[in-house]
Amino acid sequence: MTIDSTDAETPRPARTSWKPVALRWWFWAAVSTPPAALFHEFGHFLVLWSLGLPGAALHYGSAGFAGMSDFLRAVREGDLAGAAEIAPVWGMALSLAMGLVATYVVVFACCYLCARWKAHPLLVAMGYLSNLRITAVLGVLALPMFGLRVRAGCDECWLERITGIPLALWALPGVVSLVWAGIFLWKYFPRPHRWIAVTAAVVGIGTGLGIWGGFLGPLVLP
Repeated sequence: MTIDSTDAETPRPARTSWKPVALRWWFWAAVSTPPAALFHEFGHFLVLWSLGLPGAALHYGSAGFAGMSDFLRAVREGDLAGAAEIAPVWGMALSLAMGLVATYVVVFACCYLCARWKAHPLLVAMGYLSNLRITAVLGVLALPMFGLRVRAGCDECWLERITGIPLALWALPGVVSLVWAGIFLWKYFPRPHRWIAVTAAVVGIGTGLGIWGGFLGPLVLP
């Protein structure tokens, strides 16, 4: 018996498993944690080092120098003259701003490489993770509307104290980066398993932060 080709059942495309997608996005999101943190801190450190401040050092989650705590205490108390005796105030402002610039450069680079080279999970996760720090600043701005005030130590907060420029203006570039990159990078999550990839990336970032902040970071850059 001859079967007409028109009667043959059209083969359905094979469905890809969600497990490899989840594992891939979880792994690369976890790997993105150290570079996302270090690029930001390296921006701070580069200026501290160039100023020749004593004990300038890059740590796993911060950058500072021997008199950093005393400098920040003086700035918090509004004693900029006293702070200037410890370190050049405008040099420290530049160090704080360079951390922000480094973050924006990383986010832009991740977006550019995704568009021009390859939409790799490492780049997508690093772009989102780098932008997450702006949410702390938004919290500082929003909480007073509910009658709450926080004593935050975000870079933008210190820059406001040093320069007198309102916190909202310092936060504006971060908000633009957060919204623009968030929309831009969203399309690079694989469409067939988008929410699987998103969930895996979130869990991966949490895993990476735990490993980097709790074990690997203090071991490599105490």
